[in-house]
Amino acid sequence: VTIEANVLNFITYQMKSHYSNRKWKKTL
Repeated sequence: VTIEANVLNFITYQMKSHYSNRKWKKTL
């Protein structure tokens, strides 16, 4: 796996977790 792919995966993961965290707080 290239470093660029690692960075992209990390950013995508961060955005996903951030979005689900906001959704979770909104539900609570």
